[in-house]
Amino acid sequence: MYGQWHLVQKYPNAGGGFTFTKMCFGRNTAYVCGWFLVVAYLTNVPMNSTAIGLIVDGLDESAVILKWGLHYQVVGYDVWLGEMLLAMGILILFGILNILGAKKAGIVQTILAALLGISVVTLTIAALVSSKTSLANMAPWWGFHKSDAIAPWAYVGFDTIPQAAEEFKFSYKKVSGIMIVAIIFGCFVYTANNTITAATLENWSDLIVESASTPWLLLTAAECLLGTPGKILVGVAVSSAALSYPCPDQF
Repeated sequence: MYGQWHLVQKYPNAGGGFTFTKMCFGRNTAYVCGWFLVVAYLTNVPMNSTAIGLIVDGLDESAVILKWGLHYQVVGYDVWLGEMLLAMGILILFGILNILGAKKAGIVQTILAALLGISVVTLTIAALVSSKTSLANMAPWWGFHKSDAIAPWAYVGFDTIPQAAEEFKFSYKKVSGIMIVAIIFGCFVYTANNTITAATLENWSDLIVESASTPWLLLTAAECLLGTPGKILVGVAVSSAALSYPCPDQF
């Protein structure tokens, strides 16, 4: 984080990692770096757009609104034309939004971030005042799961701030503070969601093992706390997080 803050002050240009590489190591190295970034975004952006279809299925497993036009199967999972069209529509919508300018895209991202924060805070308050939660449910307090291997990737995002350095209307010295706030917010969201789930579901450790049959434990915990409104809050939070990814730096 400190390195990116320092580079933003030294090279206040749009492009982030690509620009820093070009300025420090030359065009050839930046060319390789740029293609790595393109490949990364070509996989991550579609992944987040397709997540909306999974969110719809998670909120209502009996919903068939997107399950039409069976296209093919991947590792035993059905891929439906309805889900593909939804994902394509989201990509086109955000592509147009970014063409309109970083300012309009920034407004949408701010709204999505606010919805994410409000949803998680509401769920946290509900868990704190509910009689259905217990610290005893959180045992064991220490352990590892194979999914922990991808945990570090959950904290990417603050690195996209320098990619819009050229658009900043404030002192570059404030960039480090913005990055710190972004990391703290991300830490709060993940910690709150995990704590809510563990404190609400007495057998959460067993459900992780049986995740194939119960894939969305946070949704189960939210429904236990607030019923249907809880499911809606989770849907809003996850959708906001997924939709905030196709932002100006990725396009």
